[in-house]
Amino acid sequence: MPIDTTHKDFNANAGKWERCRDVAGGTDSIKAKTIKYLPMLSGQDALEYDAYIKRAEFYGAFSRTVQGVGGAVFRRAPTVEVPEQYVDYTDDITLTGIPFNVFARNVFDEVMTVGRVGVYAEMPVDGSADLPLRPYAVMVTAENITNWRSSWSPLFGRYILDMVIIKESITESTGDPYEGNDVKQYREMLLIDGNVVVNIWRENKQATNNKGKWTVQKTIEPMRLGQPLDRLPFQFINVTDLTPNVQKPPLLDLVDANLSHYLTSADLEHGRHYCGLPTAWVAGFPRETELRVGANVAWVSDDPAAKVGMLEFSGQGLGPLENAAEHKEKRMAVLGARMLESQPRGIEAADTVRLRQAGEAATIQGVINATEFALERLMGWLVYWGGGDADDAIVELNRDVIDTTASPQELTAWTQALQSGAISYDTYYYLLQRADITRPHIDAEEEKEGINNDGGGIEQNRGTTSAADNNEIAAAVADAG
Repeated sequence: MPIDTTHKDFNANAGKWERCRDVAGGTDSIKAKTIKYLPMLSGQDALEYDAYIKRAEFYGAFSRTVQGVGGAVFRRAPTVEVPEQYVDYTDDITLTGIPFNVFARNVFDEVMTVGRVGVYAEMPVDGSADLPLRPYAVMVTAENITNWRSSWSPLFGRYILDMVIIKESITESTGDPYEGNDVKQYREMLLIDGNVVVNIWRENKQATNNKGKWTVQKTIEPMRLGQPLDRLPFQFINVTDLTPNVQKPPLLDLVDANLSHYLTSADLEHGRHYCGLPTAWVAGFPRETELRVGANVAWVSDDPAAKVGMLEFSGQGLGPLENAAEHKEKRMAVLGARMLESQPRGIEAADTVRLRQAGEAATIQGVINATEFALERLMGWLVYWGGGDADDAIVELNRDVIDTTASPQELTAWTQALQSGAISYDTYYYLLQRADITRPHIDAEEEKEGINNDGGGIEQNRGTTSAADNNEIAAAVADAG
């Protein structure tokens, strides 16, 4: 089979990825697909359909949800720990000016959008593009990971990835400084006899049959300290795991609800257009008479029985469509777009809010877990390929995606527990961190040191404050937050 052969799971899921990608792209990408997402009405011609699709409103619930979830996770910067000599890797992880935090957000958003993404470590070839000779990271979208294979490894005692094929597009110079030539190629990563081999396939335009359409243009054998790599530095990231198995996009139901709402919106706006504009009608006027509407125009007829009037919409003809649109907006809120949901009257208890968000949080936590583990493994590969120990790389993502701001009563209770010795200062500080009250990137030990340097103290002050003092402390901490 040729190199552009796609995996059966790729074929089964490509349609889902396309729907998710198009809906995430918003109004322009949806309307560009015309009848794929909005069929023509019976009897419509091209001009009528063009007006029909222009009037339709696309409600960007899915993209707002993805952005909202990503914003909640990355409102606190990820923690990345590597040996000092590799810190510059995190400042520009891709050798294109993208820092680790931005790269991590892009990876997370991809998983939330289509449920799948790939990352791998790469090393510039000597003399290529004037890049520094150090490893860097690459992100690959689900649509560009066209084929893969795993096999049993006696050495590792488990199934490992031994083939990944990635579709790529590069721009070659044409001699014109303002225009390049886009070239499609395939990157084939293989594990052969325990060593990694990378083949770059290019299209052979001279081929007369499909068998010779693609040929290997370059073969690379990646080395680390003069030794070949013994495993593919590639990692799949899914909604809940890191296997090659394809999983359902986490918000696919929201995507389909968003498309359904688009259909309803098109019919509603179509109906409003034709029913909302008053239309003149006449009787008793010659058919050839040209009648104009305006303040300086009079309609005159010789027929005493002539009549004129205006057709105007009345009744509940559009009510079902309006109700359907509202119902679908609420359904989208339930499926994930909480930011689009109408706020309940009155004040909700904090526990009620947290319970209401628990379903979404469970899905988000799964994506966080998978993304965090994969990014830590990726940083480990970069450090390892750079000559260090992969275990020296640590990555932690923020997990507090639900609003955990503490009430004054909770702060009082925590302070009382600390003063009475019921909890340690480390636990107390952890609670403050979850409530977003502490300073960024300051841990408990650093906070203790700062308190002691200011002349205060943790142990000596324990148990010496009254309930009133505790209330004042809690209020002050709440104000500071």
